[in-house]
Amino acid sequence: MVRISNFLVFFLTLAVIYSFNQYLIDLYTHEGKLEAAPGRLKIVKALALVGMVIVIVSQFTGFYYTFDELNRYQRAPGFIICYTIPLSILLLQLSVILQYRKNLSRNMRLSLLIFTVGSVIASVLQIFMYGVSLNNIAIVAMAELLYIFALRDMNREVEHARRVEIETYKEAQKKEHALFEQTAEALANAIDAKDKYTHGHSARVAMYSTQIAREAGKSEEECEKVYFAALLHDVGKIGVPDAIINKDGKLTNVEELYVALTGDQCALTNIRIA
Repeated sequence: MVRISNFLVFFLTLAVIYSFNQYLIDLYTHEGKLEAAPGRLKIVKALALVGMVIVIVSQFTGFYYTFDELNRYQRAPGFIICYTIPLSILLLQLSVILQYRKNLSRNMRLSLLIFTVGSVIASVLQIFMYGVSLNNIAIVAMAELLYIFALRDMNREVEHARRVEIETYKEAQKKEHALFEQTAEALANAIDAKDKYTHGHSARVAMYSTQIAREAGKSEEECEKVYFAALLHDVGKIGVPDAIINKDGKLTNVEELYVALTGDQCALTNIRIA
């Protein structure tokens, strides 16, 4: 168990750093808008894989560490390399983070810097501290902080996207309402234009009707409905010939019936269906 635990301490350190490197590549190529991952991150991948291989080989050669007859951990001459590789990787990653810091949000920059700087400091101290896995403890702690910052940043992005979606929806509603209002007013103007004696009549009826509705205590939504209903109250004139609308004399019975049926859209629809 002691030997397995020591192996996992060295191996998983590189595995976590390698996973962090993959995260950086994905982060910079998507959120950071880079066309390709920086070359230093590709070097990091190779270093991490080489480091993992050396850790496995050292289990059989004692290159990094050995165990005495009491199964106690002892550093071997090559132990400095097992700290040099992760430290070199972290420094390369830190250089990338600093160079492309403006490509990411403030929270993400801060979390990445905390992870790399904290791990670098722990790696340096680990060289001089014997018997305490300070480097591993620091990497785990920094990984947890990175997760928390990433989660906060993701929530912020989701909230921003939600606000944008709501604003877009409200803007679309405003445009749709404005289009409907313009269409209704144009239709009312076309109706009034057919009768030379009622120019502006529909707009005045709509204005007075809305004022009456408001004085009656109706809500703004109800007043708006009253406005458009009044604005289009003469819509039946669209189907009435100009000769009948502008006739000086009295309408014949047939003309009166035609006007009545044309003005009543429901009756007109029923007649057409019949």
